[in-house]
Amino acid sequence: MKRFSNLLICFTLLVSASLANVIDGAWLNEREVELRGQKQMMTQAFNLKAVGNKLTGSIIVTINGQAGKPIDVLDGKLDGKKFSFRTVLVTKTGDRKSSYEGEVVGAMIKGTISNPAGNTTFEAKRK
Repeated sequence: MKRFSNLLICFTLLVSASLANVIDGAWLNEREVELRGQKQMMTQAFNLKAVGNKLTGSIIVTINGQAGKPIDVLDGKLDGKKFSFRTVLVTKTGDRKSSYEGEVVGAMIKGTISNPAGNTTFEAKRK
């Protein structure tokens, strides 16, 4: 019985570790956005790392080839394949806060970005 309990504990730890590693790594979201009345190509490069149920990392936003500074992932959480975190982009005109929620679906992360301007869906592919 003790051997079975030890095997069960090892299996549980192994499954938990493998689910956390599902989101680890680099992801790329590319889409067209409208800024100042003009269509622009925007990419978001996510670099994510899970430690247990905590999610950390950063995002670099590039618009028409001009990369911004890395934006830290804050209050990141991971529950199986579902994740959530928030970001704060500090600008001259004030802080821009966003919340991200989604899940890992195969070789993609899919979800919603919420901020004062509204909600946007995103799909990022593994780099």
